[in-house]
Amino acid sequence: APIEVIDKAMRVIEALADAPEGLSLQALTERAGLAKSTVHRLLGTWIDLGYASRTPAGGYAVGLAVLE
Repeated sequence: APIEVIDKAMRVIEALADAPEGLSLQALTERAGLAKSTVHRLLGTWIDLGYASRTPAGGYAVGLAVLE
């Protein structure tokens, strides 16, 4: 179900994009409506690729690769 994976990924990206100040993992899972493990796994990949980053407060935000 590649479509399902893309849907989940887009829900997380959209939630991050709507919160430029960043979001905690809990807030992100609530906004995206997904399991914490799913969001955490997606974030790990995106951080490695630069599409997400950690905030100084320990949350997550859109990474610089999104702007390139």
